[in-house]
Amino acid sequence: MVASATLASIHCSRLQFAWGLIRKSLALSQSRDEEPSMTASVKPLPIDRRNRDHLRELWRLKALESSEAEDRARRLEEGKKLVMADAVTRLKGQNEKLSEAAAERMVRTSDQYKQYLRTMHDARRAADDAKIMAEDANRLYWEQVGAEADERTERRMSR
Repeated sequence: MVASATLASIHCSRLQFAWGLIRKSLALSQSRDEEPSMTASVKPLPIDRRNRDHLRELWRLKALESSEAEDRARRLEEGKKLVMADAVTRLKGQNEKLSEAAAERMVRTSDQYKQYLRTMHDARRAADDAKIMAEDANRLYWEQVGAEADERTERRMSR
């Protein structure tokens, strides 16, 4: 019963996807001028959600993207201390009478340091988003594995 419901929901989502494409193509054809145009369009092939290999590969690629994004974010977070120390050293080299605290305060309020922090936070956000996408790909894979197991059980019980 669960597999039938899962298959019905997959079929329903495919129909919604197809209707979305039809609505878009109708909107485009209505918005165009009356003059015929010679354009080619490339439509993506529909993804067969029952293809485990495709789902496994999607999961692997999303996990790699997540790992790379996490690495970028960590490097920027670790580099924050180095950027601060380098800027403070440069300021103190230019003005020997400047205290350590004053140099740090000047660096923290500088536009360059603020831009570095924005970049660091953007990288952290991208890493978190990539992690969510990898977890979603993992969920899709295991959802398919479970649906297949349910289907096998239903077939075995109907004999």
